[in-house]
Amino acid sequence: MIYYLPEVKSVLKPLLLAALGSLIAPAIAIEIMVFHGHSQLRANTDKVSQSQETIFATEDIPRSILSTEAGERGFVISAGEAFLEPYRLGREALAAARERSDNSAVT
Repeated sequence: MIYYLPEVKSVLKPLLLAALGSLIAPAIAIEIMVFHGHSQLRANTDKVSQSQETIFATEDIPRSILSTEAGERGFVISAGEAFLEPYRLGREALAAARERSDNSAVT
């Protein structure tokens, strides 16, 4: 049996296109899934960074409160103006820590 080249081409062309399409379609689907996964990873990484900033900012709050309390207690016991300095510094540090905490809070 002798095959003529134009007949073979006409039969093979749709088969080759179908085979090529069956290879390209999954590759495109995989690329879309990888891109979507990367976008989610990036968003989650940003949220983790914001959470860490909030944690670091809130760690200063107890120290500021302790400093404020110590200054207040020292002033009440001794009536010495020198004890008001830790109180003032503690209040300033507390305000700054609260502001950092509020600014870095995850939304």
